[in-house]
Amino acid sequence: MSNDEPTTLADLIALNDLVESDEDAEYITRQIEAIERADTETARQKQTLEILTQQAAAYLVSISTKHLRDQGAARNIDGTYNGRDLVEWLVGRKVDEARKDWERKSDKIDTARERQEDARADKLEIEALMAQGKSIAKEEVEHDLSIAMSRITNGLDTVPMLVANLCPADVKATVKEQAEDLVRRIQREMAASFS
Repeated sequence: MSNDEPTTLADLIALNDLVESDEDAEYITRQIEAIERADTETARQKQTLEILTQQAAAYLVSISTKHLRDQGAARNIDGTYNGRDLVEWLVGRKVDEARKDWERKSDKIDTARERQEDARADKLEIEALMAQGKSIAKEEVEHDLSIAMSRITNGLDTVPMLVANLCPADVKATVKEQAEDLVRRIQREMAASFS
């Protein structure tokens, strides 16, 4: 008999014709029985995986029993879970989650690209208007705005005295003080809105 180790049941059965001694026959018989036991154990394990309890199914896919129940995992007619179907269900969910995550990120990237394209278009539009002399340079606007704000501030500074002069003498100082406080608050708010 050959020294090569047979690896399948068919190999062992084929060796029956080459038996030269009782020891060879016993060896082949032991190997056949070991393979049959392994096949029987594999079949038993497969059967077990086809009728998992909710706790065993949840353990298999590492999620809680409540989550397993609430998320609609496929069940057998008797309420048990098939391990193979359960793994397919979980993989399908993970693929769907990954696809949705990718789509969300893709949408964010598209939105950012759109904003960037809009900003570029606005910049080109401004440059074109400036080249045609149809727009005002930022520095000009800031200068004119500064002059206008200075005039408004100077005008507001005169308001407390004007208001106080309209009042009787006994409240004139109080009115002027309150009007000055109000003008200062208005000036601070205006300055803050332009900064």
